Amino acid sequence: MGELKNSVVQITLEEWHQFASGFDNRHVFHHKGWIQTLQETYHFPLRIFGVKMGDSENLVTALPFMQVFNIKGKRKWICLPFTDFFPVLGDIEQAAWLVKNLHQTHQLKGEIEVRFELPQDKTFHYSIHQVWHSVNLRIDPEMLHQQIARNHRKALRQGKHRGVKVEFPTSIQAMEEYFDLQLRTRHAKGLPTQPWKFFMNLQKYLIDGGANGCIVLAKNKFTVIGGKVMLYWGKTLTGKYSASNYAFLSFRPNQMVYWKSILWAIDHGFQVYDLGKTTTDNDGLCRFKRGWTAIEEPLRYTYLGVDRDVEISEPTESGLVGLMSSLIARSPLLVSRLIGKLFYRFFT
Repeated sequence: MGELKNSVVQITLEEWHQFASGFDNRHVFHHKGWIQTLQETYHFPLRIFGVKMGDSENLVTALPFMQVFNIKGKRKWICLPFTDFFPVLGDIEQAAWLVKNLHQTHQLKGEIEVRFELPQDKTFHYSIHQVWHSVNLRIDPEMLHQQIARNHRKALRQGKHRGVKVEFPTSIQAMEEYFDLQLRTRHAKGLPTQPWKFFMNLQKYLIDGGANGCIVLAKNKFTVIGGKVMLYWGKTLTGKYSASNYAFLSFRPNQMVYWKSILWAIDHGFQVYDLGKTTTDNDGLCRFKRGWTAIEEPLRYTYLGVDRDVEISEPTESGLVGLMSSLIARSPLLVSRLIGKLFYRFFT
């Protein structure tokens, strides 16, 4: 009996979603709504490839790619842009074979980046200097509270004493409130902001009705003083895009948002709270995340078409952000918003 041979097939977004929905380790970055959000906001070209074995019609693995370009026009294919972490679904060895095949046959021309560590191969290079944090939610909330850092527990007492309330809405009005806070937070730091269209599409494809996400808003009476976006699919909940009102930091909005969102996740049966990636030189943020009992693991991306390992740094250290930073900080919010609309697509 002959050896089964693998073959590459191109599949649709609906076929991808059906494939991904069959895995327990899926999360929101595998969801078609995330891909639709990126497509409709930035119009990146999308190609999705899978691997079949022999005469079987079943996919053993698959990967979606989007073609992005930097400010100089250099293009590359990423699985997937604006995505911290993209675990391979299915056979990881076949996924590595798929990436090499796509590169060798020029079905994906130029550099390829997969935001997951594929098995070691002489043709691959990897990222360095970044980690991924996640909180195990399979624990009693009272026990978890005892395990979080002392300074976080103190901050939570302060926030509770000051009457901070945390809500979990899913309406477009709540997203507008969050976006305004996000815009002001990034403006104060001299950083560009994802355009409103991006958050509007998140609302449309993932959050509307609470199907695969919600907004977290911390309020002092009627004033929004902190917030984040939570996205989910399967057993993993992902926290994204934290923001806070600097005038109310003594109310501890960040800590209240983190803790209340953890409790919400436990109450809704999620097993993992994904706190996202952090560069290793951002010690303050690493300590903040570890303070919530987060497990810290090395996070390595896989590259093809580059000649060395890739050092990941904070976005604030990029040349383009450096040029924009002082302009954003000195400009009205409207200018900051316009800069994000025009240039954020380059910060993939």
